[in-house]
Amino acid sequence: MRAVARRGATAVGRALSRAGLRTGSMGRLLAEHSSWAAGITIGAGALTLVLWNHPTVDGVVLVLGLVLFALALAAVLAATAEPAPAGVEPGQANP
Repeated sequence: MRAVARRGATAVGRALSRAGLRTGSMGRLLAEHSSWAAGITIGAGALTLVLWNHPTVDGVVLVLGLVLFALALAAVLAATAEPAPAGVEPGQANP
């Protein structure tokens, strides 16, 4: 399931890149730190449910859907990222 999701996000990201969408340094940051981005997104969803006084089934489904949408969006944006220009270290600003 994870491999299918990764291939799908990569295909969509490449198609958007060919269509002219550029994510710049944000896309590279998401690509380099995808596990951190996923952890923060899942943590925010979990924190939302923990702090919610009386979550209903509909509310839990809504939060789960939003987390999944955010994870998919981050994966597509990371797949859209172009490699860093030659001579630029990851995490370093462009000259």
